[in-house]
Amino acid sequence: RPRRWVSAMVAADIEPAHIATVPDTAAHKLESDSTSASYSDKCLGDDGVRSLCSRLATTSSLTSLNLRGCHIHAPGAAAVGELLLHGRSKLRVLSLEWNGIGTDDAGPRSLAVALQAAHSALTSLDLRNNRIGPRGVKHLAEALVHNVTLVSLDLRWNSAAKEGGEALESALRANRKIMHLPLEGNRVPGGVLQRITTLLGRNGADATETTNYLTLTGCSDQALGADPVAGGRRLAVRTRALEGALTQQQSEFTNKLSHVQGRIEDAEARANEEAARAEGLVAQLEAAKTSVAKHDAEAASAARALEEGRRAAAAEVEAAQRAMRHAEKEKLCVEAALAAAERAIEAKDAAMLSETRALGEREARAAAAEERAAAAHAELAKAQEARAAERREHAEMLAALQQRVASAETTAANSRVASSEAQAAALERQASTHTEALEALAAERRRMEARVARAEIERDEALDAAQRARDQAEARRAQAEEETRERERRAASV
Repeated sequence: RPRRWVSAMVAADIEPAHIATVPDTAAHKLESDSTSASYSDKCLGDDGVRSLCSRLATTSSLTSLNLRGCHIHAPGAAAVGELLLHGRSKLRVLSLEWNGIGTDDAGPRSLAVALQAAHSALTSLDLRNNRIGPRGVKHLAEALVHNVTLVSLDLRWNSAAKEGGEALESALRANRKIMHLPLEGNRVPGGVLQRITTLLGRNGADATETTNYLTLTGCSDQALGADPVAGGRRLAVRTRALEGALTQQQSEFTNKLSHVQGRIEDAEARANEEAARAEGLVAQLEAAKTSVAKHDAEAASAARALEEGRRAAAAEVEAAQRAMRHAEKEKLCVEAALAAAERAIEAKDAAMLSETRALGEREARAAAAEERAAAAHAELAKAQEARAAERREHAEMLAALQQRVASAETTAANSRVASSEAQAAALERQASTHTEALEALAAERRRMEARVARAEIERDEALDAAQRARDQAEARRAQAEEETRERERRAASV
């Protein structure tokens, strides 16, 4: 934390990470009706300025903003330009003194774009000590051609040189609004400065300061020794102007020196705070190392236990996989047995179906035989009725003709009776044959019914056996799956 290191850091305008801080929201929060805000020498840095501008964009009453000595470079200048371009911005006075906006041409270019906006309300812009080169000054000069609100643009102690001064001169020929444009410390030639002074005077500016600067450079009077008396008076005037300018410069340098010393003291205070914080962090680091070593030992022990658990789990998983493979084999065997039983049942069903068809055919034939027997019975009944009628007729005929032709009628009646008896005997024989056929068909039907009953009993028994085998197989498979899930649960818990 030596003063020499901090002084060199501030002199080189370096922005260390531990110095650039974003402003505290509570300490720097703007009121809704605030018209001015100052963050001078807060060392915000580009990120802090970006965050600040995003908050300021929501404030429509702000008219003055001081960002002097905030370590602003091109990114921070871009954020400020976006703030100026914001539609709600009413900013009129902006100070960016003692920053590094000119280290990259993008910084002055961002501000130039904002100055060219039609709704810009900015009247005063302070860009002193920003290391703005000729190209950056050219960007600002191009913006002055189109700007109609800016009255004061302070570019002292930059590096405009001849090129930048001529660009400003060209811009002032078109701009009749700006009246304050100090260019001390820019190495601008005296002739260019004299023409700029003339143009500022045309705009109504007080050219006293510029005239004094021209006097110091020897550009306001070309003939110092033309008249000795007049020359002595001029020399006295120049001496007094030189003394005044030197006094002013001495005052400015005194202010700059106090500013630098203040920044050095702030940097030393922050460095002390950072050193104390670093010492605390070192102590925390030692404690963390001890804790890490302890955690490493615990992690090694846990790793060993985890490895043992993994091996045990792998063994259980392998056993479970073997059991699953065995269960799959049993399942395949049971499924094969079930398929065979189903095929046997299908074969028995086919045989039973064929027997059923045969029984149906036999029943059809029996029904036909029964129909024929019924027809024979009907014919036999008709024959018996005809025979009874004939007998009655014969008896009447015999009773009427008994006395007249007893012998002839007796002979004729006998022959007729013999014929009727032969016909009746034939019909009885035919009926007996039909009866025997019906009895045979009934016996055959009873045999078929008995075979069908036995086939149904066998089929039911086969179905019951197959169902029992299927139930047993399903039970074994469910038991195997349950054992597998139990092993997996044990493995997962391990």
